[in-house]
Amino acid sequence: MPLLFSNHPGCQESHLRRRYRNPLLYYSEKITQDMVNSAHQQDLAEFEQFKQDFTELMNRAAELQPNSDSNVVVPKLKEDIDKLYEQCAGLTGDPTPYKKGLIRLMQEVTAAIRKSANQDPATHDRLNQEELARAQHYELLQLPLVSHLLRPDSPVQPNELTAVILGEDVDSARITLGLFDPEHIIELKNQAENLLENETGAIHGAPFASSILNLLREYAGDTA
Repeated sequence: MPLLFSNHPGCQESHLRRRYRNPLLYYSEKITQDMVNSAHQQDLAEFEQFKQDFTELMNRAAELQPNSDSNVVVPKLKEDIDKLYEQCAGLTGDPTPYKKGLIRLMQEVTAAIRKSANQDPATHDRLNQEELARAQHYELLQLPLVSHLLRPDSPVQPNELTAVILGEDVDSARITLGLFDPEHIIELKNQAENLLENETGAIHGAPFASSILNLLREYAGDTA
């Protein structure tokens, strides 16, 4: 009987689903429905903790005094917004309202910095660069796998990474590969070639693996 996964799994349940469906992830341990249920409960508990952290952050921002040490307080506030957004992107359920709230708070903080900077071009240039980099980073985070990989406690182990990427669709793999530098891309390409060496045709559970391998070869500059 197939295992039942939730429609919007969080980090822990998502990784079990990857392991369950991806034949390139070899495990002697059989995944059971109890394991899935337990992972889902972990994800729900994380969401509850996130909501508390979100509320605390919003309260801290609302209580920020105009005479606060902006050189200390504001960078920490921006860092915490970015950190919560990264976590939020990979939560169970629908985190959209929280994403919008974090984006709105970041916009308010940035607008306040611009106002206090008056016409200082260096500050405005720095903020423009930050906003561009943040927009690109948040775009990557539209894919939950990206947020799961960026977590300090990511369930995706280094020896699983290549198989996980090969189990994605091509568009998702392309987005995920945006996280890695050229040296790491070459390493992933070599590992993918080893994993798929004895595979022919489409792989059940990883039907786009060969296309993703070609994508890795392209990114690695392998034109042979």
